[in-house]
Amino acid sequence: MAIPLNVIQGARIAGVLRIVAVDSDPAKEAVARQFGATDFLRSVEGVRELLPSGADHAFECVGRAELVRAAVDLLDRHGQAVLFGVPPATAEASFLVSSMYLDKSILGCRYGSSRPQRDVALSPSCTVKAGYCSTSWSPRPIRWRTSRRRGRTRRRGGSREGCSPFEAWCP
Repeated sequence: MAIPLNVIQGARIAGVLRIVAVDSDPAKEAVARQFGATDFLRSVEGVRELLPSGADHAFECVGRAELVRAAVDLLDRHGQAVLFGVPPATAEASFLVSSMYLDKSILGCRYGSSRPQRDVALSPSCTVKAGYCSTSWSPRPIRWRTSRRRGRTRRRGGSREGCSPFEAWCP
């Protein structure tokens, strides 16, 4: 559940006005809204009613081929589908090739396409400035500290100073 919640928070931080979360489990609605979702649906069927012209960005976080197709189908002209979920290695997804001529794109994203050597060191300052803090979600908030030697970053536990998007994944 951490990846979809980070997608929602990232959209909120980026200033997205309408964030539609889709999950078959209705128990996740409260948390999705707490993290910034403006709408919550139990299936992709209702997305077109909320976004008649389509979505600028669609994020597939589960790793199911049929949801990859749904993400592409729900895009507006110039839209981008980002695939976070990892399906089985032999899975194949299909989409209408003609729809791609509307300048749509599909991006596969592994580990947030991050560059840990650079991004981890930047994480606390960027996320705090953006107003992102997941201390209510994280069982144990962490503080990142950059050492003066070669810009190394290390984790320190127990502090409520600083917030990181990696907190949801750190036990």
